[in-house]
Amino acid sequence: MSTTNTRHYLVLLTLIVFDDTDVPRPSEKPRPCRHRRRLGQNVNRLRCREGYFLTQEELAEKVGVSTRYIQSIEAGDYWPSLPTLSKLLKSLKCSWNELLEGC
Repeated sequence: MSTTNTRHYLVLLTLIVFDDTDVPRPSEKPRPCRHRRRLGQNVNRLRCREGYFLTQEELAEKVGVSTRYIQSIEAGDYWPSLPTLSKLLKSLKCSWNELLEGC
């Protein structure tokens, strides 16, 4: 094999091995999965339902987390831990089925 062919082969091999098209860049936010997105929709729906309206700030205070964390849950960025889910359940005065519907 000639030196030129070897170089082309190595460049091609490098491109194949280091293909990072599926890896998110540091500046990119990972896409939320459908389960986190659905949980966020449920939290938002239960928080804003008629007869029981809570702001994100009020819900965050009741649950004991930051407002930004509640925003992130509703946006589908995070799946809360079991203790946090339990606190959400109590704060939203709903059942597990209502909170996790469609998840």
